Amino acid sequence: MATSHHRIYSNISSRLVNLLEAQNHNIRRVFYTNELFIASVVLFLLALILQYRFQKTTLALICLFGAAFLVRLCFAHLDPFLHPWDEKFHALVARNMMAAPLTPMLKPAAIYTEVPEAWCCNHIWLHKQPLFMWQAALSMQLFGVSEFSIRHPSVLAGALMILLLYRIALITINDQNFSFFAASLFCFSYFQLGLISGYRGMDHNDVAFGFYILASIWAYLEFLRKPSFGKAGLVGLLAGCAILNKWLTGLLVYSAWGIHFLLSLKGKSWKGGV
Repeated sequence: MATSHHRIYSNISSRLVNLLEAQNHNIRRVFYTNELFIASVVLFLLALILQYRFQKTTLALICLFGAAFLVRLCFAHLDPFLHPWDEKFHALVARNMMAAPLTPMLKPAAIYTEVPEAWCCNHIWLHKQPLFMWQAALSMQLFGVSEFSIRHPSVLAGALMILLLYRIALITINDQNFSFFAASLFCFSYFQLGLISGYRGMDHNDVAFGFYILASIWAYLEFLRKPSFGKAGLVGLLAGCAILNKWLTGLLVYSAWGIHFLLSLKGKSWKGGV
């Protein structure tokens, strides 16, 4: 009887210890995300002061990039679990790609007859193009397998989009203050933050797709400013990466080329900034 009581007490004690450890971990995570958010706001305000008070654009952009990176890292660490649509599918395929990068598997082996119409449930998963899942697989190789490692590539891509947006605006209108304002608006884009956290459907697929589309447009504008074979190749490379995220919609950059071509037929030249 004493032995059974001891076992019961022992089980209760171990469960309480596990519960307290989990609670402490959650408290530490909450403090960590709060600190990231506060730091991002401080950097954002510093960036505004540097740009609009002192006209220190380079330093302001560094602070703005830091603010964008930290707030995205904060949202990536908000939820210690995978969201059902569609993050859990992307995460599982990326996890399996660590062992077989060229074989996108939802399940390691075929359990039953494949049904091509069932996008969610087959052994080989072809519902999305693989580039963003390769990025997630590489992140898990570097940082370990976790919900947060899957989101890290989206954190970096989302922060880099701030710099791309600034440069695109600067080339097209040649106004540093307005270009910085455009980049600042995107810094705390709630829609993208929801994608990075995995809360919104399409999650990391849409972040990667948006990044490569924006990067291809930036490369095209740089090509128009000073044409070279290397820049033309970069446009094609980035458009190809966009296709590897979301198929033929990745060719969006060529609509800009088409508009420019039609304007040139009418004798209107495109005038870029710096």
